[in-house]
Amino acid sequence: MKFSQFKLVLVFVVIGFMFFSCSSSSDDAVDANTDEFITASVETISFTSASRPEAVTAVKIETATTTLIIQGVSDVPSTMVLIINDYEGLGSYDLSFAEDSDGTSGLYSSGNSAWSSNGGEGGTGSITINTDNDTETTGTFEFVGVDEQGTSRTVTNGRFRAIFEEL
Repeated sequence: MKFSQFKLVLVFVVIGFMFFSCSSSSDDAVDANTDEFITASVETISFTSASRPEAVTAVKIETATTTLIIQGVSDVPSTMVLIINDYEGLGSYDLSFAEDSDGTSGLYSSGNSAWSSNGGEGGTGSITINTDNDTETTGTFEFVGVDEQGTSRTVTNGRFRAIFEEL
């Protein structure tokens, strides 16, 4: 998948998350989401998801295979998205660039720029899922993302806890 195609798919994923995230307004949902987070270091920048409800979302999409998507939005206009295609539960998954990649990737965006571990040569990384039950997922991640110009950004010390959204 070319980087421009990946960005188009990502835009639809982000819009879908925003749509589904806004659909719940019960007080129980707000209380359940207070411990959700995504944190990471993006070179010299600290990424921390916003503390407001629905700033972190997770969803499993089940078709012929399962896709796990975890997304966090910060108070600064930046986003962290982790996508695991062919998801099979607990364990580690490769986020590295490959010509025959299935789109599994880590993505960091800030303003109008985006760096994806599956964006081009030099993209590498991994994600480890430590918890996966009916309500939440937790884990760690790191990756080197590449933008359309071939410039890279390194994301380290990534951690997350996300409550699954109901579709």
